[in-house]
Amino acid sequence: MCLLQKGLYTIRTTWGEDMTYRERLYSRIESICLSLWRRRRLRPVVLCASLRHGGFEENFADLWEALPPQKRFYTETPLAVLPRPVKRLKLLRQLCCAKVIITDDDLLTLCPWFQPREEQKIIQIWHGPGACKRFLRTDPLWLAMGLPLPEHNYDAVIVSSDFVRKPFAESFGVPAERVLPLGIPRTDTVLRYGKDPEGKAYAWAPTYRPEKRLELPPITGDLRAGESITEKGQYLYIDTAVLITDYASVLFEAVLLGLPIVFYQPEEQHAPLVFFEPADWPGEIVTRPEEILPACRRARANVPAYGAFIAKYLSACDGSSATRVAALAVGWLE
Repeated sequence: MCLLQKGLYTIRTTWGEDMTYRERLYSRIESICLSLWRRRRLRPVVLCASLRHGGFEENFADLWEALPPQKRFYTETPLAVLPRPVKRLKLLRQLCCAKVIITDDDLLTLCPWFQPREEQKIIQIWHGPGACKRFLRTDPLWLAMGLPLPEHNYDAVIVSSDFVRKPFAESFGVPAERVLPLGIPRTDTVLRYGKDPEGKAYAWAPTYRPEKRLELPPITGDLRAGESITEKGQYLYIDTAVLITDYASVLFEAVLLGLPIVFYQPEEQHAPLVFFEPADWPGEIVTRPEEILPACRRARANVPAYGAFIAKYLSACDGSSATRVAALAVGWLE
């Protein structure tokens, strides 16, 4: 939601009614280029398009390996540079010319100047498995802002299980038959590496919110020998003993790894959930700072069985997700 707000605000203020002469000129050039590129024959390639910095390592690494080398192409245009005319033109040319596009963000909302051609296929893999919090069309913050609901025309939305098809269909506003439980490719890496048996750190990973980050209270003074609290790095499977989060989607990767989880949710912290009921939370929920370390120690000593949770939310994440998504994409090239 925050990413969408920022993107729409940036695009609107940079290319809105108060455009300068230079901006109007760039807009005209963009329109001419768009008209020309849409007449070109589509290239029989799969374009993996990310709008986030580091998107390849996070979401496309395994999928990239599963795609035929001669039919794959990757582009990364972080949202911060999207308003730059040259960057936009480069991305627009790539989007207009690829027969199949796979994206890890809401490309069709963040890039409203791109309208897919009738022959193109757009695959949405999102950037996190499972379904925990509301987003896009079901996000109460989006509705409260009074913005028009985003319209999507994705040909396929990839999800992690049959159970989460409904929330993703509602959030993206697509027919349920287009939501395919093929598994999220980024989970293949998680399963391949597995849990670090020597992990000692309590890894703090709150959900992404650039406007107000939820900070973990300074409780390092109460740590025992061999204990540490760190910010989660890019890879959860390195030196992690327990995950501490509020309701970030990284919790699903922790479940796949078999890592114990503690949920720190201060009473003033609102979690806009989708389907999670009290029985669904795969870990203990605490609301006060002094409860965090004891909960981590209990979780570390008694790792829960996640079988039922995985069957409900992650049944398609079996280590072969990238292969299935790649097969879908390549099939549409023919």
